Amino acid sequence: RSMMAQFFYVGAQVCVSSFFILYAEKIGGLSLNKANIFLGLLLICFMTGRYAGAWLMTKFNAAKLLTLFAAGSVILSLVIVFIGGMPGVISFLGVEFFMSIMYPTIFSMGIKNMGEKTEIASAYLVMMIVGGALLPPVLGFVADKTTIQTAYFVPLICFVIITLYARKELET
Repeated sequence: RSMMAQFFYVGAQVCVSSFFILYAEKIGGLSLNKANIFLGLLLICFMTGRYAGAWLMTKFNAAKLLTLFAAGSVILSLVIVFIGGMPGVISFLGVEFFMSIMYPTIFSMGIKNMGEKTEIASAYLVMMIVGGALLPPVLGFVADKTTIQTAYFVPLICFVIITLYARKELET
C-alpha cells in the first residue's frame, strides 16, 4: 500500500508543479511573469508546509495528519478542476502546503515495523519516484485532448488514493 501511495504522491507533485505555469496563464489569466512569481510563492508554501508539518507531527498522529493534508489537497484540487480562474490558481498554494508532508510521511509509515526488511522496503519506496515520470505525460495527454483545467483530474485522483491510504493506515 505504501508503495502505491508513494507512486501516486510523486506523480501528483510533479504534475501539480510542472503544469502550473500553463494553468496560471490559460485558466488564471496571469501573464508569464506573474505566473513565474506565483510559482515561487507555491514553493514557499511547500517549504512552510514541511516545517509546519514537522511541528504538527510532534502533536498529532502521522496517519491522521496525512489524512487531513491529503483531504485538503483533494478539496483544493476540486477548486482547480471545477472552478478555475484565480480561485483555482490560489488553490495551488494550499495544495503545495498540504503536499509537503506526504513523501516523508508515506516513507516513514511504509518502513515502520519492517524489521530486517527495512532496507529493501525503503529501496522499493524510493523507486516509486517513477510516478513522477509516468503520471505527468498522462496529465499532458488529457490536457491535449481536453483542457489543462480538466487535466488536473490526474493529481486529484492521486490525492484521493493517498487519502484512502492514510485512512487505512489510521485503522492499523
